[in-house]
Amino acid sequence: MIILGLSNMLNTFSVTSHFKLSEFECPCCKRVMLDARLLAFLDAVRKVYGRPITITSGYRCACYNVRVLGKNLSKHTVGAAADIQPADAWMNAAISRVFLEEDYGDEIEIIGESDHIHVEVK
Repeated sequence: MIILGLSNMLNTFSVTSHFKLSEFECPCCKRVMLDARLLAFLDAVRKVYGRPITITSGYRCACYNVRVLGKNLSKHTVGAAADIQPADAWMNAAISRVFLEEDYGDEIEIIGESDHIHVEVK
């Protein structure tokens, strides 16, 4: 299931107890596409981590993806990826725990980058 948002006003509602739809919106057009599996994983990580998680990049429209030099066919352009700000070893432990204990191995891929953690639905 994909959750869609259309504008700033609609994107202000909470999609979980920890995230608002606006946290995943495209910076240039404010549209949102968000895969429910990605949201469920990030919400589970947030619960285990116990502190806020900063989404640095969620949905990207095609124009914005080009502007930030995103990959062709990026999962961001279909709402199936998010970049989060790395925090500390506790976050890494929370990600690992949720990934392994809730058996996301077939659905979620986690890639550590130099300045963020990329999470995407396979």
